[in-house]
Amino acid sequence: MKYRWQTLLLIGILTGIFLTGNVSALAAESSGEGGTESIDEDIIQADETESDEEDSVQSEETGSYEAASASGRLKTGLEWTLKNGTLSFSAGGDGKWVIPDCKADGSDIPWKKYLKSIKLIDFPMNSREVSIGSYAFKGCTALKEVWLDDENVDYVGQGAFQNCTAIKAVVWEIGVNIEPDTFSGCSSLDTFTSDEYLTAIGDRAFKGCKALKTLDINTYDLCSIGQEAFSGCKALKDFYLECAIPEIGKKAFDNRESLTVYVPSQYITDYAQLKKDYSQIKLGTNWEASFPLMKECQTTNTGIRVRWEAISGASSYVICRAADNGEAEMSGWEEIDSIDSDSKTGTALEYIDTNVEAGSSYWYSVQAVNEDTGLLSAWGVSGDMEWAINCAAPELTSVKAVDQGIKLTWNKVKGADGYRLYYRTGDTWQLIGDVRGSKDSYVWNGAEKGHHYEFTIRCLSDYLAAPVSGFKSPAGELSY
Repeated sequence: MKYRWQTLLLIGILTGIFLTGNVSALAAESSGEGGTESIDEDIIQADETESDEEDSVQSEETGSYEAASASGRLKTGLEWTLKNGTLSFSAGGDGKWVIPDCKADGSDIPWKKYLKSIKLIDFPMNSREVSIGSYAFKGCTALKEVWLDDENVDYVGQGAFQNCTAIKAVVWEIGVNIEPDTFSGCSSLDTFTSDEYLTAIGDRAFKGCKALKTLDINTYDLCSIGQEAFSGCKALKDFYLECAIPEIGKKAFDNRESLTVYVPSQYITDYAQLKKDYSQIKLGTNWEASFPLMKECQTTNTGIRVRWEAISGASSYVICRAADNGEAEMSGWEEIDSIDSDSKTGTALEYIDTNVEAGSSYWYSVQAVNEDTGLLSAWGVSGDMEWAINCAAPELTSVKAVDQGIKLTWNKVKGADGYRLYYRTGDTWQLIGDVRGSKDSYVWNGAEKGHHYEFTIRCLSDYLAAPVSGFKSPAGELSY
């Protein structure tokens, strides 16, 4: 990451968009299906100047504009200057750093006469944050790099860089979604990188980016991929998702065999529906985003039983535990054991943690180990977790017949919020009922004369549905 930023810094100074300041929010009005329009008064091109020495000159060989000089002022107070291919901004008027929305056809872009001349877009150091309006830089065909940092940009509007055909790389380090058409038609775009948590990629956001082959984005919170978002991205071979299946618009991807969508193993069944719309796309496992789905954590007579779903391709599993701090929060994760993938009960695996203390609470999570690469899957905060309380098994101190039935009395157990009572006359335990609060006795009126009964009892918690202790078998008995 360090070297990537240094490289982009150097390239950005020469050929790209270089944003190095702070930002204010943009409020814009939307109208029409084609995009966002602004009122004519929102953009005022004043004091536009051209010098004889630095006039806009079109090259006969390339058709690009090699030099231009112009300036203007927006109603928002932002002043702009174009000189030697650099479009720079400074605060004027009320000092708001807002580039207003422009029309989808680009007819009201303030610097529309010089779109082929703009090689660098520069906001000074220590500037306010900047809001980039819709279609503001559409058609800047000399831009080659775009670097957006959350310290200087807080909004990028629809189609802001549409048809910037020379852009090769984008670094999107801002915590905002990618609006529709933002990079559509950027036919030279090769690499898009973002460490931020994106929740939405808009319609046609990368449509026609036929050179795009490296897409390094954070998709843990991704909720939607818009229609035709990656349509025409012929060079894109791999698309990695870390989330449960998002809403995917029509024709979001090209239906071709050369594209593989990698998804977390725990969601592979959900993603199967993707094949209905994209029959030729291949599905792969995104191992680093996969984690075993926890089924349960429950206290037994010998310890706490942890159960989880098996993952395809796992050779073994690492069981991790953290002590609870008393407020259902974890601390001090540690690896406590590992088991191989053959220890299955149906489709699930289980492990009993015997090294637990009565009256203590624990968090559990599991990592899978890939059988081919040895890589660990996600776990802990990034994965699935279960919480368990381990109370000592209560004892029945008295079982006796009374006028109303059979009275059961027990010792109170530290950490218990209630108790669950059972009986049996054969091999199977039957539920009597739950007793909540601080009570330590219960009269059962369901007994029938002439039977021999065995009883047992387990602890309950207000926080968990399952019992939180083991039990004695039996804890008491009586011939009634």
